[in-house]
Amino acid sequence: RKEYASTVNTLITHWEGLIQEKVNDKSYRMSRKTRENLEKLIGSNGYDEIVRSFCTEFIFYNCQSKEDVKEGVPGRHGIAHSWFDRYPSKKVALNAILFTDFLLKLNPLSTEESA
Repeated sequence: RKEYASTVNTLITHWEGLIQEKVNDKSYRMSRKTRENLEKLIGSNGYDEIVRSFCTEFIFYNCQSKEDVKEGVPGRHGIAHSWFDRYPSKKVALNAILFTDFLLKLNPLSTEESA
């Protein structure tokens, strides 16, 4: 039915929780902490700088206005705070699905790594 916004909006709301769960972080969820936790996960799973860069530049990038929105990617802040001014495309929905799948497949940190 080409209702891509439903896919994107539903998935992005779970990313912070998935990341926190994988690093055993029980603290209050904050964007800065989420990015730090994601970096820990990426590193402990053996991914290199290109994955870290993608997450920083296209998923959890700084977006505080409509001018900051990057087209074609499921930027969490742009979507969650309604900064985007176009209906999400099929590409954005697919990127959201792929990023969610990536998060789900990451191995969680051990208790020692979490500390």
